[in-house]
Amino acid sequence: MDGLTPPNSPKYCKSCMLFAGLKAMVSIVFMLFKIRDKLNINQYKSYIVENKTEFIIKFRFNI
Repeated sequence: MDGLTPPNSPKYCKSCMLFAGLKAMVSIVFMLFKIRDKLNINQYKSYIVENKTEFIIKFRFNI
């Protein structure tokens, strides 16, 4: 963490590597969620624009 600990010391490997791995995993998961949300929103918008009347009929009458 402080830059003075040698990379091959067990303390560095246990705590810092685990922490870095957790941070990387969390950021990747958040990135995936952001990408998925953007894709879903874009698909939803295009679906509503293309099939507006069909969407309203399905929504009102639950067909």
